[in-house]
Amino acid sequence: MIPFHHFHVDSLVLHYVAFWKPVAYAVIFLAMIFEGEIFLFTAGFLASRGILDSAPTLLALFIGVIFGDWLWYALGYKVNHSEDRFGRWLVKATGQFDEHLLQSPLRTLFISKFIYGFHHFILARAGVLKLRFSEFVKDDLIANIAWIFIIGGLGYLSGAWFGSAKHYLRFAEQALLVSLLLFLGLQVFIGKYKLKQKL
Repeated sequence: MIPFHHFHVDSLVLHYVAFWKPVAYAVIFLAMIFEGEIFLFTAGFLASRGILDSAPTLLALFIGVIFGDWLWYALGYKVNHSEDRFGRWLVKATGQFDEHLLQSPLRTLFISKFIYGFHHFILARAGVLKLRFSEFVKDDLIANIAWIFIIGGLGYLSGAWFGSAKHYLRFAEQALLVSLLLFLGLQVFIGKYKLKQKL
């Protein structure tokens, strides 16, 4: 990997990201709790360009997503779906997937990760259904490892592609924006397809 400062490319903000790496890792950790896909993809891109270091980036991603998933599960576990407004909404939004969660939790957790904005509600629903926590942790761990390497890998490869396209894109942020738009388009397509099939 070539250090970021060796690239003859103008950048608006990424030099500041490279300078404040500890802050960037903390942001990644927090972002993985509440968002996920965009920050995972972006982290892979930045690691590929040498703006962030791969090892601490991967650690922040992994710890953040695991901690976040447990929080969403705990939120669902404490919800009384017959009395709580969020619980009633959760049943309406995700109740149709209960059979999948109960019979194939690993497959359901993994596929839901590729449906933008939907995965956290599936995690909360798993808590509402009181899935055995030890089994949930095991299945969620496997799903997360695969998801991080797939989405993070796409971001990493996009960063590598930028190396060959730098003559056409002046700013590193432009390359990241193009990559994110393509990625989000793919996410929306997959999400609509899988929801139509009910996972």
